Amino acid sequence: MAISRRSFLIGAGSIGVGAAAVGGYLLSRDGKILFDDKTYAMPITTDYTLPEQVDVAVIGGGLAGIITALELAQKGISVAVFEKGKVAAEQSSRAFGWVSSAGDLGPTLALSHQSKDFWHKINQRIEADTSYRMIGSTTFLLTDEQIAEQEQWIKQAKQEADIDAKIITGAKLKERLGGPTATDWKAAIYQETDGGLEPPIAGPTLAEYARSIGVKIYQDCAVRGIETSGGKVSAVVTEKGTVLCDAAVVAGGMWSRRFLGNLDISIPQLGLFSSVQSVKADKPGPLGVGSAGNAAWRQQVDGEYSVSYVSPMSPIVPDSFKLFPEFFGTLLDYFDTVDLDLSNDFIKTAQMATSWDNDEMTPFEKLRVFNIRADERKLEESVRHMEEEFQNMAGAKVTKKWGGYIDATPDSVPIIDEVDAIPGLFICTGFSGHGLAMIPAASKLTADLIAGDQPMVDPSHYALARFSA
Repeated sequence: MAISRRSFLIGAGSIGVGAAAVGGYLLSRDGKILFDDKTYAMPITTDYTLPEQVDVAVIGGGLAGIITALELAQKGISVAVFEKGKVAAEQSSRAFGWVSSAGDLGPTLALSHQSKDFWHKINQRIEADTSYRMIGSTTFLLTDEQIAEQEQWIKQAKQEADIDAKIITGAKLKERLGGPTATDWKAAIYQETDGGLEPPIAGPTLAEYARSIGVKIYQDCAVRGIETSGGKVSAVVTEKGTVLCDAAVVAGGMWSRRFLGNLDISIPQLGLFSSVQSVKADKPGPLGVGSAGNAAWRQQVDGEYSVSYVSPMSPIVPDSFKLFPEFFGTLLDYFDTVDLDLSNDFIKTAQMATSWDNDEMTPFEKLRVFNIRADERKLEESVRHMEEEFQNMAGAKVTKKWGGYIDATPDSVPIIDEVDAIPGLFICTGFSGHGLAMIPAASKLTADLIAGDQPMVDPSHYALARFSA
């Protein structure tokens, strides 16, 4: 039900690279990106023999868990990641692929602005190609009111961070459009330092690097619960055995609420889902990633486009009723942009256990990878919007469709905190549709809190207690 307004406004620029730049591991001979229909992510090497003890156990092998582990390892802290299915196989591999700070202010800008520095340097830092490219972001504007709105955001954002956003018109505007359009766009907001990446590649590539510097990564190994000693975290209990640790991080995305609920810790988080598709056009369309009215896109490294729609779907599930008071205000704010959906997700979710003992099979073992159905109607609409707006996209052919969940909080700000009731238990979740843009900085903040280092940003903005307050 909740998603930040910035999620509907961001876009980006010209990719300017060929498929060979990705290194070949997910590309066919003709340069097309290949997907695994069940996991969607590039396979990685897994560890098998559980350690007796590590300093920190990370629960969840998505991008947040992997980068948190990477940051901890570089502090000299021993860490193991436990993933119930495959690394980056759910939310992290099914995202749209935008990395942008457009529209952000306050706590979200603090994370997204610093995360861009991570992405800009990461390929050189790990000496591997994550597929990230600094390709800019462009949101096209039609009215003076829209332009004034964006000028006001630029003014506010520049008081908080050294952003490079600007309003463009004329030749630069036409360049970003990439060809003739149905609408006579008046201007656009453009950020050159924004970028894009291929989600099925980025997470696994970072995971392989994390393993190379000592991080242990266990796939098909769900964590059932934790053990405490003196009230503090002392171990995690996995389906394959118990591992002693001094701290644990819950970075489970949409699964975080269910895992924490079994520990009597309630976090206000609901799942949205969104669908994306790859399309192939005969002629070049708009540059990079961007949005123009109801059309939203990202140029892929293989020359195709990822195309989606601007309104996510909120499946009605049992938690929708439990969390209605927390999300009511957000639902009103975005009533015209979020679709509610009563489907078999209600039955599927209602049948999942909400509590279990550490010696019992958990929902995480029964459903290793949550494969979300693609919303055919929405995807058809999104292709139609692209074809109607951009003449070069006419006749574009759909080559792939997929769906994924979004872990949303009522204020669209993630939860990054240590649980007061269980010292040593940390949370890193709730990225509300712009995880790729915020996770690197959020993961570093999580690692700083665990290590007791000076945090890079004020952690109070991301505290769990803000909701009860």
